[in-house]
Amino acid sequence: MTTAPSRRESGGLNRWDPFAELSRLNQELRRFLETWEREFPAESAGGITPLGELEESDDEYLLEFELPGIDADDVEVEVTGRRVCVSGEPGEPKETAAKRRAGRHRGRFTFEAVLPGEVDADRATATLREGVLTIRLPKAEARRRRIEVR
Repeated sequence: MTTAPSRRESGGLNRWDPFAELSRLNQELRRFLETWEREFPAESAGGITPLGELEESDDEYLLEFELPGIDADDVEVEVTGRRVCVSGEPGEPKETAAKRRAGRHRGRFTFEAVLPGEVDADRATATLREGVLTIRLPKAEARRRRIEVR
């Protein structure tokens, strides 16, 4: 004698339907992916996110990305408020010989982040040296203002 899996609910025992559960999970995943595409259009369009790190010190945010073989002219850095966006696309490689194996991504790359605090975009710097992009974003000075109570 075999028994079917069941799930106890408030009204008693109900038979568990694994296919209904898979359908529900499929709908949840579809909703998640639709939300992801709206929030992160660059990643949805086939772009990759470069390997990197974001660090915070007392006076600045430091971002470092690995961009081997990328020229500085192929990289764009934008800072708007607390949002920083790094994007680019490497130029076409020179074909010097027949490729036996290819494992590197050659398409567009994008990184976007919302920093925990405001930055002083006028003092921000970006350097690309030996395949490592370093972005220094100084924190904005906290402006204190005294408000008169009437």
